[in-house]
Amino acid sequence: MIAGRAVAAIATVLTLAASPSGCAGDQDATTRPMTFHLDAATAGPVSADVPAKPMATVPTSTDGMDFELYVVKRTDAMVQVVFALHNVGDADIDLGYATEDLDENPAVSVHDARRVALVDGTGLKEYKTFIEDGDDSPCLCSHTWTAIGDSGFGPGVRRYYVAEVAAPPASVDQVTVRAGVATVPGVRIEG
Repeated sequence: MIAGRAVAAIATVLTLAASPSGCAGDQDATTRPMTFHLDAATAGPVSADVPAKPMATVPTSTDGMDFELYVVKRTDAMVQVVFALHNVGDADIDLGYATEDLDENPAVSVHDARRVALVDGTGLKEYKTFIEDGDDSPCLCSHTWTAIGDSGFGPGVRRYYVAEVAAPPASVDQVTVRAGVATVPGVRIEG
């Protein structure tokens, strides 16, 4: 009888360990918390609960690379936009070349995601990524590439980024996301 209970307990533990949701203390398998360091270091890092699957996927201006949109969420005066670049091809992609159009003024040695914007087609207004103090200042967005250490990424690799964009009025709940490398129409703003 005791041996039977021990076998049943071991079977239960093995079943919980093998299940996709694990035990009750595990995170929800549909989202995962991610922390992003911003170009504007004084703003500190930002966090987001990123879904396992994107809300939209579109091809980019670079062959073999997709733009995946994960989060478009209103928080006070900002809309947090989380996206990924995904190498869906079968060759390495030069990340410096692929991310150049994400930056409005790409420097020779560094790129960021400052070109991410929300477009209100009804009100005919564009809402841009926050920049600390003038065009040449750091943005409230991720670095997408630096000349040291970010030469490229291989097939199947996905890299996540964030941009903190000025929020349209609360009455605007659907926008087009423009990111220089891709455009995603009809995106609903959460929150």
